Formats: sequence, C-alpha cells, structure tokens
Amino acid sequence: IVGPSVADLIAWGKQHTGEGLCGYRYFSVQSSIDTGSLHSRAGEFIAEEQAEILDKPAIIGDAVAEFRKHCPDRRFITFAVNVAHAAHVAESYRDQGIQCVNLDGTMDKRYIKLVLADLEAGVVQGVSSVNLFLEGLDVSSINCVQWLRATKSRVVKMQGDGRGLRNEPGKDHLVI
Repeated sequence: IVGPSVADLIAWGKQHTGEGLCGYRYFSVQSSIDTGSLHSRAGEFIAEEQAEILDKPAIIGDAVAEFRKHCPDRRFITFAVNVAHAAHVAESYRDQGIQCVNLDGTMDKRYIKLVLADLEAGVVQGVSSVNLFLEGLDVSSINCVQWLRATKSRVVKMQGDGRGLRNEPGKDHLVI
C-alpha cells in the first residue's frame, strides 16, 4: 500500500492547522569528517568508530554554535552516537546556558516521561539521546532536530526527522 508522500503531508498541513506535517529548513555544515573510513555492522555505521571521530569538544561545540546561529529559541532533540556522546552533548549545551538533558534507555521510564513533559512545557529546551526516540515520540513542540551522528538508513533518518515534523498551531517549520 502506497501512502501519501512527505510532500503531500506537508501540503495538507499547510491547509489544515494541527494536521499533517509542517515544512522544514535544512542546514548542514561544511565538514572534513569522512564517513568513508567508517565500517558497517548490520547495515549501519559502527557507533564506536563514529564516537572516536565525533565525540570531541570542538565538534560538539560547533554543533551548539550552529544551533545558536540558526534556531536558538527552538525546542530540540539531538541524535548522538552513543550514551557517552549524548551526555557530552547535553553538558556542552548546559555549559552554554541552554537547558538540555541527556536521556538513554537505561534510565527509569518515569524520569524519561518527566523530562519529556518538561520539554513539552518549555522547562527544558532540548534532549540529547541515542536511538531512544527515533520512533514513537510524540512531543509536538519539537521544532529542531539535530543529527550528531551518521546513518546509512533512510528509514532511521526519516523517523528521526519525523520527531519534529508533527504539525501544530503556530509551528511554521522544523529546522533540521
């Protein structure tokens, strides 16, 4: 069964407030990071190899700077390489005065729900995670998705972007 395309759902959302998907703006930075040197396991880049390249203060700091440049007032979710990387990303945001919490699958589900409620309410501005919210997350106020990891999977990319594409009144677009 072929369903509507993302473009169709965005067009629908423009005509029906709170329904369909919102539009998006995509920003990318020039980078010397070469994913061609990464190996794969089960059809995906090996997280440990990515972490060696990406879990560095300069790279994480650049990610925070790009966020400040393009969408400093938006609620966001970052997709990190592994648990340690997600923690370093959240710490870097907090060091810059941006309330960000890292969440991972080892944490108590009640705590995760409380943090997500705080994100929805605007108490927390962002969440840094790894493979925790690629699907099933419904926090419609997320209007920025930041990829701090590489993926070979079109489905993973679309699912991750989808965390911010939910349309709601007053949400004009998602920043990726």
